[in-house]
Amino acid sequence: MDSLLNSIVEELVEVINYFRKKELITDIMLTNYEKCSKGSLHSILQYVLIVSGIKLGLAAIPEFKINFKTPLDPSKYISSKKRRIHFYKADVGFIQVDGFKLVGIGEVYTIDMAHSCYKTGYTQSLDWITARIKLPYMLKNKDLPSAREIFVILLVTLPKNAQRRPKWKDQETILAGSSNYYEKFSSEWKKFTDEIRRSNPAKLVILTEKQTIIY
Repeated sequence: MDSLLNSIVEELVEVINYFRKKELITDIMLTNYEKCSKGSLHSILQYVLIVSGIKLGLAAIPEFKINFKTPLDPSKYISSKKRRIHFYKADVGFIQVDGFKLVGIGEVYTIDMAHSCYKTGYTQSLDWITARIKLPYMLKNKDLPSAREIFVILLVTLPKNAQRRPKWKDQETILAGSSNYYEKFSSEWKKFTDEIRRSNPAKLVILTEKQTIIY
């Protein structure tokens, strides 16, 4: 499993480098939320994950749905009333073609979701179910007997000098006026990755303006 995960990440970095060279991924898309959104950066990075899986002989399926054995109850984490969550939708599901077995997932988090590495309730305004809650819940409660252990790839954009940020109150609270997303969020993404590694193989890939950082 670790070997397959490492191979996918190697392919992923190669595709990212090529896309940077061809300016399909640009610094302005990483640093400017408006350009990120209009330029479909999330979809581009989702495609990068798909290509990386296909190159290694896997079926890489976007928006892959994983049902829960027991629904996630948001009331355990947030004060506002929300419906119970019955499934998880991964940006990409990596499937072993023989037997159609899920072997891993890939998730993309662009600048607007940089703070999803924090647990719900970290700040008063962080009153929604973040990835730090939902993803580990899925790993423990997925209704997939044939896929006991799956790998996780977190592909995150964290610019060091954001030019135009999303105006989310919960994110602004954590940034505290800073434009350096890498400085403010990278350590928490690493902690999140380490938590996942207690039960599942995981890799964190961070994109800054000039670097692709593997953890």
